[in-house]
Amino acid sequence: MKLLKINSVNGNYLPTGGSLFINFLIAAAFCFTGCKQELELITPSENARQNTAHNETETTIYEAEQAFLSGAVISANQPGYTGTGFADYVHATDDFIEWTVNATAAGSFMLQFRYANGGTTNRPLKLQVNGVTAAANLAFSSTGGWATWSVSSTTANLIAGNNKIRLTTTGANGPNIDHLAVKVVVTQSGTLEAEQAFLSGAVVTTNQPGYTGSGFADYVHASGDFIEWTVNATTPGSFTLQFRHANGGTTNRPLQLQVNGTVVAASLAFSSTGSWANWAVSSATVSLVAGANKIRLTTIGSNGPNIDNLTYNTGSTKHTLYMVDNGFNRLVFLNQKDPSKNWTVSIPSGSRDLQLVANNKILVSHGNGAAEYDRTTGAKGWSISTYSGVSTAQRLANGNTLIGWSKGASGSTPAKVMLSEVNSAGKEVSKITINNITTFRLARRLADGHTLITGDTNNDLKYKVIEVDATGTIVWQQLLYGGKGYVANRLANGDTQATMGPVGNLYQPGKDDNKLLQLSPTGAIIKYWGGMTNHPKARLRKFSGYSVVPNGNILIANWLGDGNVGTGPHAVEFDGNNNLVWSWEDHSAAQTVTNLLVVE
Repeated sequence: MKLLKINSVNGNYLPTGGSLFINFLIAAAFCFTGCKQELELITPSENARQNTAHNETETTIYEAEQAFLSGAVISANQPGYTGTGFADYVHATDDFIEWTVNATAAGSFMLQFRYANGGTTNRPLKLQVNGVTAAANLAFSSTGGWATWSVSSTTANLIAGNNKIRLTTTGANGPNIDHLAVKVVVTQSGTLEAEQAFLSGAVVTTNQPGYTGSGFADYVHASGDFIEWTVNATTPGSFTLQFRHANGGTTNRPLQLQVNGTVVAASLAFSSTGSWANWAVSSATVSLVAGANKIRLTTIGSNGPNIDNLTYNTGSTKHTLYMVDNGFNRLVFLNQKDPSKNWTVSIPSGSRDLQLVANNKILVSHGNGAAEYDRTTGAKGWSISTYSGVSTAQRLANGNTLIGWSKGASGSTPAKVMLSEVNSAGKEVSKITINNITTFRLARRLADGHTLITGDTNNDLKYKVIEVDATGTIVWQQLLYGGKGYVANRLANGDTQATMGPVGNLYQPGKDDNKLLQLSPTGAIIKYWGGMTNHPKARLRKFSGYSVVPNGNILIANWLGDGNVGTGPHAVEFDGNNNLVWSWEDHSAAQTVTNLLVVE
C-alpha cells in the first residue's frame, strides 16, 4: 500500500451559464417552526468570465429564552440582547439550553450562537446535536464585557424533521446565550479559464490536448510573466483555489501566488505531470473579500507550467469515499476531512463495482471475479478469480456473493449474461443465464429475488434497465433514452434509478446523456441529476456508478475512458435541484474512475 497524494478538492457547485449567477433557496425548502425567520437574498455581481457559481443564504433565529432550559435561567439585566431576554447559566456543570430546529430537508447547517462573556477566560460548552456530541468544548471566548456580544460558530449536519441542539456547561460557568442562528451552509464556486484571464508575458495556445475552454496559458519568460484572474465573491471567507496545470518537465516549476496584491505563497508547487498532455491540480487556501479579488500566478525563475483554468470554491464540502479506478487499476480511499488517512492499493484489472460488507471490508469486482479489502488499511482478504468477463459483484443477505459475467455471441450461440451465486468457499451454488444481452455492466439483486441489470439486446444500442426473475426471465424493462446504462437500483417507493452515459447519435430532444434517471414503474422520468444540456461547462464525460450522500445529494463517477483521460473531474455531486455542488479531480491519483461509494 502507498499513500495517496491528493492535490485537489475540486470546485463546488457548478451551475451552467457564462456569468456569475446565484440560485436562491426558496423559503419553503427549509421551514423552521417556533422562531423568527429572516431570508436574505444576495444580488449577484456581474462577471462574464465567471462560468459557474451560486450562493444562497437563509438565516433563522432561535431565541435562547424560548428554548428548553435546565438549570439556566432567563435574564434581562444586560443590554444588547435580541428578543425578550437571554439565558444565563447558573451551575458550572450540567446546565443546558436546548432548541428544537425543524428542517424539512436534511443538510449541512451553520450554527451561530450569539453570546456575551464578561469574564477574562474562555467558557467552553458541550454542543450536542440529536444526542450526539458535535463539539466537546465549543469555545466561547471573552467578549470583554457582559454588554458586549459576539458569535461562536460551527457546522453540523441536521436531519429532516426535528433536531435537538443542546449547549451544556462542563465545569465552568458558561457565557450568557442570546440566541441561536441557523444558516444553510452554502458554497460560492466557479471555474475561470486561463485564456480569458489578463496575461502579461504569457500567451494563449492550443498545442497540447486535454485543455478546457478554448485553450490554455503558456508562460514565455522564466521570471515576471503572470496570469491574473478576477474572482467576484458575494461574501468574504476562506476559499480553495485550484489551478489545473500540465508540466511535461521532470522537476517542479513553482509560481508565486498573490491575492489582491499580497503574496500568499512565495513558491506554490506545480510538480511534473509526466507529459504536457497530462493535467493535474495544484491547490491553495486563501481568504477573499466580498467583491472583486485579483488572483495572480507569476513566474519566479523557472519557466512555469501550462495553466488551463482556475477553480475556486468555499471548500465547505468534504467527503470520505472509496473509488475503483480501472485506468490505474487501483482502489482509492479519499478522506478529505483527514488527508493523512488517504491510501491507494493495486487491484486486478477490470474493476467496476464496490460495496461495503461485514468485518470492516469493502468488496470490489474485477475482470475474473472479486476480492475483499480492509477498509482501513487496504489489505486484501477473501477473493475469487475463477470467472472471466466479470462486471459486477454484490454481497447478498445470505452471505453469498453474486458474480455477474458475460460472454459475447459466437456463431449460433447468442450473447449471454450469467449471474452466478458463490459461497464463502468460492463454490458456485446457483446460476441464472439471460440470453441476447450485451454491453452488460452492474447487477443488483432485489429483496424478492429478482435482479436489475443494464444492457442492450444483441448490440442494438438501445440501452435499457432490465429486471429478471429467479429463472432469468425478463419481467420488466425500460429504455434509457439513448444513454448507455451502468447501474440501476430499485427505490422503496417502487421507482428505479439508473445512470446512463453518452452513446453516439441516439440522443432524443430533452433526454440527453450523462444523467441519473429516476423512473416510475411505467417508465416516466420522475426527475434526473446531471445532463449535458444542464451542465455544459462541467466536463461530464461518461456517467457510471453513483452513491447517495447522507444529506440526499447524489455523487456520480464521471468515467474518463475512451479517449477522455485527464479531461474532466473523476466524481461530481448534485443536490436535489440538480445543482452541481462538488467535484473531485486529481489525475495523478486516479485515471478512469468507474464507481464510488460515500462512507461519511
